[in-house]
Amino acid sequence: MPRRFTHSPYDNINDMIHRLITLLLLITMLIPAGAELRFRQDGEFKIVQFTDIHWKPGKNASDEARRTMEAVLDAERPDLVVYTGDLAWARPAREAVRLAVQPCVERGIPFAVTWGNHDDEFDATREELFATLKGIPGNLTDSVGGLTGVTNYTLPLFPSKGGNSPAAMLYVLDSNSYIHVDGKRGYAGIQPDQIEWFAATARTVKEANGGKAVPSLVFCHVPFNEVNEAATNESA
Repeated sequence: MPRRFTHSPYDNINDMIHRLITLLLLITMLIPAGAELRFRQDGEFKIVQFTDIHWKPGKNASDEARRTMEAVLDAERPDLVVYTGDLAWARPAREAVRLAVQPCVERGIPFAVTWGNHDDEFDATREELFATLKGIPGNLTDSVGGLTGVTNYTLPLFPSKGGNSPAAMLYVLDSNSYIHVDGKRGYAGIQPDQIEWFAATARTVKEANGGKAVPSLVFCHVPFNEVNEAATNESA
């Protein structure tokens, strides 16, 4: 069937201008300063995820964790490493965080971090630990202001052959630490304002992509409740 156009040329030009402005705003909003992640020439992009390292400076278990991370990185040669929380497990927490990401630094592999429920339990706040990361080579960790938590941000993945429109999106969310409800302590989890930011950002990305959803992954420390429900209820 012949394609039927319902917009005038003037409308199409306006649509193009609108999409261009949206794309430019999107690029400014999403890309951390000095960072750009692209797919390889073969169309692949490999991510290694490390979680719950629980680093205690000077402890044998931490030395073993380092050797394991080194072995994984040397075998997989990833394009990006994402640390999903609980890097620190003792004082000094800043040193624990620096040592936990050192295998990436030594290999020149870009890395990104989100905090878990334990990272800020010792001698540094989430904000202070974020400031520590900012001075480490290869760090892509970012922070969107005005949201609950600290490590909420995006990492767009661009096509291998140029192009300024993301071919895929990585969303990193801070699942926070603890909350007290009815005298009981539990995980705080991801809060409504973070969900609203995620949804709004995803809509902007989709609009800039001509109304087509972009393949995406979400990284966080504490799983959503629905994950536990699915794991414990086979009929769900």
